[in-house]
This record gives sequence, structure tokens and C-alpha cells, in this order.
Amino acid sequence: MKKDRRIKKSKTALKKSLLELMKIKTIPHISIKEICIKANLNRSTFYANYHNIEELLLEIYYDIYEDMLLSLNKNNHENELDQDICALKNIIDYFYDHQELLHLIFKNNQQHLFEKHLTTFYAQKFVKDNYDYVEKYTFLYHSFGSFTLISQWIIDQYPCSSLELAKLIYSISHV
Repeated sequence: MKKDRRIKKSKTALKKSLLELMKIKTIPHISIKEICIKANLNRSTFYANYHNIEELLLEIYYDIYEDMLLSLNKNNHENELDQDICALKNIIDYFYDHQELLHLIFKNNQQHLFEKHLTTFYAQKFVKDNYDYVEKYTFLYHSFGSFTLISQWIIDQYPCSSLELAKLIYSISHV
């Protein structure tokens, strides 16, 4: 139990250090040594948990995806909104509430790994093995499309409410 807490504390410090460094540098210009110095940990601790910086970054992504999944499942239907619209609104609100973190991620997302891993993560959660290609491709299409619209909404500095955007995405996906 004590060892588990120590591992969790070390991983948290490494993630926090990487995110802090991402505020001033891009991923290719960050070294494991810098992360360890900032986290006040030895390189051996880093390598006991991760093979490389990309693996550390991927774990940060998965933490975000899990957190998003929790917000997706919040059951706060406003005025008896359709459940799908409410879920979309929750995700959009998550992006809005975590814009500083997501800005760091997007700034270092040259290969669009965040959204590729995001789609894979959610496909594993929601696309059943017995889905045919039409259901799978429809899911992927809506996932990437929704992500693009939410990203553009942030770039455009929120020209409408999260509820209006959720309704727009819902209406587009149900044409």
C-alpha cells in the first residue's frame, strides 16, 4: 500500500513537471533529465515508470480521457434535455473548464496524437466488437467531427454557449 502511494506520488510529480515544462518548451525540446530535476526525482524513478517522454505524455492523455468520461456521465439534465445533448454539453464544458491544460496539449500536438488516442480510447469503451464497419465508421466520423467543432469553438473564443454547441453537434449528427 505504501509503495503504491509512493509510485502514484512519483507519477503525479513527473506529469506535473512535464506539463510545467510544456508551458515554455515543446515536447522535442524537453529532456527526461529536465523533467526529473523539476520533479525532484531521480532518472531511475522515471525509467521505473516510463520508457520515454511519449509514454508519460500518453498517460497524461489517458488521465484526461478518464476525467472526460466522468464528466460525460454526469447526470445533470438541464430542463430535461435529451441525454445525448446533455452528454455533449458536459464534454464541451469539460473542454472549457480545462482550457489551460488542453491548450498545452494542443500546442504540443503536431501529429494529432491527442485526438487519435482519444478516438481509440472512446472506441474501446463504446464500440462493441460485434459492430459492423458502418457503426464503427459512423462513431469515428462523429468523434472526429465533434472534436473539430469543439476545438474551433475554443479557437473562436466561445461564440455561443456550450448548450448551443451541443445542440448543433447533435443536430448535425442526426441528419
